[in-house]
Amino acid sequence: MACERLQPHTIENLPYYSKEFFKDATVEDLDSAIKDIIQSAHENSGKYPLYSLDRLPQIFTHDRIEDFAPRDNQRQAIENFKAAVEAGRKNLLLYAVMRFGKSFTSMCCAREINARFVVIVSAKADVKEEWKKTVESHIYFEDYLFVDSEALKRNENIIIDTLSNRNKKVALFLTLQDLQGDEIKYKHKKVFDRYIDLLIIDETHFGVRGESYGKVLREQRLSKPEINNVLKGLDEFETLDYVENATKVLKAKIRLHLSGTPYRILMSNEFQKEDVIAFVQFSDIIDAQQQWNEEHLKEDDCDEW
Repeated sequence: MACERLQPHTIENLPYYSKEFFKDATVEDLDSAIKDIIQSAHENSGKYPLYSLDRLPQIFTHDRIEDFAPRDNQRQAIENFKAAVEAGRKNLLLYAVMRFGKSFTSMCCAREINARFVVIVSAKADVKEEWKKTVESHIYFEDYLFVDSEALKRNENIIIDTLSNRNKKVALFLTLQDLQGDEIKYKHKKVFDRYIDLLIIDETHFGVRGESYGKVLREQRLSKPEINNVLKGLDEFETLDYVENATKVLKAKIRLHLSGTPYRILMSNEFQKEDVIAFVQFSDIIDAQQQWNEEHLKEDDCDEW
């Protein structure tokens, strides 16, 4: 059972306050918490931030043990991506419902074109851990170093230092909230100073069509009527302000938009048919699963899980 953390004002005239104070906590609660921390450390789950003996935070990384191939529908999306890039298409859309594996598929696309500097942007900060796990846990992405905003603050040269090794690549995750604003933050300067091999815009339907967020992603400024046309009918963008001048632009050779609800995006004519590398719905995933069952479940050594 979770215990309630006491606040500085909970007890009057408290001579000393610590975040380690909890209401009605017992010795048994403490023992249980210690066991959970030890188990998390053994499992390398990343549930708790760990510190060294000199009180420095330890950077959590996932064990690189995953080794699975793309599923058929993922492989088709990867092949479509590669063909589109070879045909000169530079602004692509991958539509797929939840559980398709858009982050894994996108990183496979990055490998296909040998993208050394990959930037992932999202309006949803809570997807960072999914991207981190994808990049760090699969052996296919062992050349990539996962970097986030905190890593940029710790080492402003981490991108340059990593890419100076020809065998290393960077997958940088940033939120649109962190990037927005008319002034370029110091930690982002080196990101805006160089060309990005592949810019992945995650949950593109959620945030990047708002002018206050999306202005960092456009290569050229859209007119207000064009923006309103794209935003028309999207309830989540009614509170986002229109900003007259776009002062920051991420420079990318290829852009890959990921979305689970792209219908109004498609209606806006931003993407041509040749730009859509995948259009996967739940029915497609179910059909693929049933086909796999028919082909493999009768095998003696089949492991359906």
